[in-house]
Amino acid sequence: MANESALRVEKSVPTLGERTTQKLREAIISQHLKPNERLSTAE
Repeated sequence: MANESALRVEKSVPTLGERTTQKLREAIISQHLKPNERLSTAE
C-alpha cells in the first residue's frame, strides 16, 4: 500500500487572530472603516 502520509490532506484552519486581521483588512479596503475611526466592541 502507498505511503499513507503522502495521501493525507491537511486541513488548514485559520486562527481567530488571522480571521480578525482578514476581516479588518477587508473593512479598511472597502472603506467601511475610516482613518482614525475607533472600533466598538458592541458591533
